[in-house]
Amino acid sequence: MGVSISTVCVKLRQMKSKPNYRQLKQKLKEHTITRDEIDDYRDYLDDKYNKIELKEVILMSNMYIKTKRTAEAIAFLNILIRNEDMEYLGKEKLIEAINETKRIEKIQRIRNLLRANKTTAEIAEITGLKEIEVIRIRNEIQADREM
Repeated sequence: MGVSISTVCVKLRQMKSKPNYRQLKQKLKEHTITRDEIDDYRDYLDDKYNKIELKEVILMSNMYIKTKRTAEAIAFLNILIRNEDMEYLGKEKLIEAINETKRIEKIQRIRNLLRANKTTAEIAEITGLKEIEVIRIRNEIQADREM
């Protein structure tokens, strides 16, 4: 037919509709977002490559975090930091996002261990954190529940 496979692949990607940013943000807020929607959004950002905006990066990271996929969020942000084409996003902001994601990951892990009725000492041993930090995070979690 005289058409290359790569041309067909490019055309198929272009046929995919652009994800609705507001709708995804609302679904994230309502906790109704699906894994497929997250993966489709990631594919969309990958195709968009060096034309993505910081707000899109933050949304992608938040989607990973809300679905307890913090390791993927960190990997995604690390890829952006190491990519010279993404310098326009601001390396400092991306590093801040990684640090915040790591902090949230710690909280999620401690929350899960508290639900499993682990003691402070056990949590400290499992996570490698100091007991005082575990207590501080536990108190933050309890304060959030009371609100």
